[in-house]
Amino acid sequence: MLRFSTPPLSGKSLTGQGFWTCVKSFFEGKKREHDNKITVIPNWFRNLFTAGTHKHEMLKQVQHDGRVFAFTLAEVLITLVIIGVIAALTIPTLMKNYKKHEIETRLKQNYSLIQNALGMAKAEYGDSSNWEEISRPSQPGGKLDVISFFEKYLIPHIKVVKSGKFTLSELGYTTPVYYPDGNTVWMNNSNDTYHKYVLNNGSVIIAEGGAGTNNSDGKRVFYKFYMFIDLNGAKGPNTLAKDIFAYDLPLDGKGNVTFNMFYDFDADTGTYNNYQFPTHEQVLHWCKKVSTTNSAIHCGLLIQMNGWKVPNDYPYKF
Repeated sequence: MLRFSTPPLSGKSLTGQGFWTCVKSFFEGKKREHDNKITVIPNWFRNLFTAGTHKHEMLKQVQHDGRVFAFTLAEVLITLVIIGVIAALTIPTLMKNYKKHEIETRLKQNYSLIQNALGMAKAEYGDSSNWEEISRPSQPGGKLDVISFFEKYLIPHIKVVKSGKFTLSELGYTTPVYYPDGNTVWMNNSNDTYHKYVLNNGSVIIAEGGAGTNNSDGKRVFYKFYMFIDLNGAKGPNTLAKDIFAYDLPLDGKGNVTFNMFYDFDADTGTYNNYQFPTHEQVLHWCKKVSTTNSAIHCGLLIQMNGWKVPNDYPYKF
């Protein structure tokens, strides 16, 4: 219930100067009541700074005599040190998780991109087992080399902004492409051997080649096409198994063109394993087994098999 510090005038209406005098008196009374109170800061908050000591109490109470709450220089410095320690512990982890998430997203995005392009090619040209241009053990003498295969069946269904046998330098790379150790060079900036496609999402397809054998007539029999995709182009780190991964377009037992992350090459024997799907342990072992003939090509499959998430035992840091 509101009480007026100055009672209303008996028998008289509060109009004009009398009304405003009463209002002023009311608020002045409330201000005096507030000034006579001491603002109490909770003990838990005070203890946060005093650390149990009362001899050198850091946190002052704001009282009615005009004293102002303030922090000492020591308090400010201690707070800044605490914030710095927390930042030093958490920021590297946050950055690492961000990079991992970016790789996971782009790896899956490009996988879907190629898969959709292959699906549209099959819708346009029919069952891929009937694509006569592709050599098969039962049907040698195909007319398509690797680039012709890409140009006919995949590239028309992918948004490409630039294509050709460019060097990495011409595509804006300032460093060569490295093996996972970050020191050994896999592809030099001046390399123009492989056809490259720059996509509108910033990725770069490196049409590495195809696998096959020569039949008795000396004709090449292709049974897989494969590529490397640099997920973020020239941005870096430009390293295999970190931002560059191998994708595979093999023929199945019926001669159909399929698509997956690369997995058919056995890094231990140096041979192809007839598309027997490997276990996690096998892929992890192959991902670690890096050589000039392996190139960490199985590492993308390791992420795919884990639901497009980088597994905890992934052998390379991002």
